[in-house]
Amino acid sequence: MNDEYKYEKVARDFITLNRTGFLSTISVSEAGYPFGSITPYDIDSEGRLIILIADISEHYKNLTADNRGSMLISDQFGSHDPQLYARATVLGKFGTVPDDELEEVSWSYKSRFPDAVERERQHGFNYWRCVPSKVRWIGGFGLIGWIDGVAYSDVVPDPLAYVGWDILQHMNIDHEKSLYTLLKTYGKIDIDAKRIEMTDLCENNFTLQFSDGVNWKRVTIDFPETAEDSIGARKLFISMLEKVS
Repeated sequence: MNDEYKYEKVARDFITLNRTGFLSTISVSEAGYPFGSITPYDIDSEGRLIILIADISEHYKNLTADNRGSMLISDQFGSHDPQLYARATVLGKFGTVPDDELEEVSWSYKSRFPDAVERERQHGFNYWRCVPSKVRWIGGFGLIGWIDGVAYSDVVPDPLAYVGWDILQHMNIDHEKSLYTLLKTYGKIDIDAKRIEMTDLCENNFTLQFSDGVNWKRVTIDFPETAEDSIGARKLFISMLEKVS
């Protein structure tokens, strides 16, 4: 298996799960220097990134002059050692979303970012879409490769990838005590963890990150069966916890 196709599935799931990246465009005002800033994004069924930017922004000016750009997406839970964890850089060409697709694109974007409702009402905010040409995937030490844009777009993402961020936030905010139970019982790790959070999940498993106050570690725990959707994942979490209550 060559580099171009080796990591397409895990990269697509990672990019779909996350919601914020670091957008870089080619500066007009600063003579070709790369210009970057944090940018929320949505993602469609073909893996294309959707952004909402103002026409007074630097990115708007830059993309209007040269539509090439990149989006760096990093592990949102790995800020304590960012080079240790996964990240992906999407290279692609941006274009404004056509009028006949705006309603669908807008609805999807606002379902992820409700605050965008007010921005959309303001004059001069427009939806742009990135068609990936290549993706640079770094999954950790030695897990590195280029992914062709077509191969990336053809991937069918994990059924929990798009809704996964909401599940992670819900578990981390509302069910922290349950995470300790899952870590001890199913992760087989019995330590006095000072902090714990769920950092990833898919149809087959989920990942917990925990700290003893000094070091961070992660463990991946299998679901007893496949979670077909968010409701299925919820039922599996409840079932796993009920067995130890």
